[in-house]
Amino acid sequence: MTSFRSSVLVLLFAAASAFMPAQQPARTDIQLYETEYSKSIPFLTRPEKLDGTMPGDMGFDPMGLSE
Repeated sequence: MTSFRSSVLVLLFAAASAFMPAQQPARTDIQLYETEYSKSIPFLTRPEKLDGTMPGDMGFDPMGLSE
């Protein structure tokens, strides 16, 4: 009976450990590229002349009006 009980406990711990988050190494914020991205559309690069000094400037200029 004790071997059955210990087998059940081992199986319960194994099942519970499957749902635990994996430990990941500590991440440091390293910027690989000097490119700044737009705040409005994060996957587009920020236009050169839109540096955030103008009111309402979110780095979005699809028509190139800032040039």
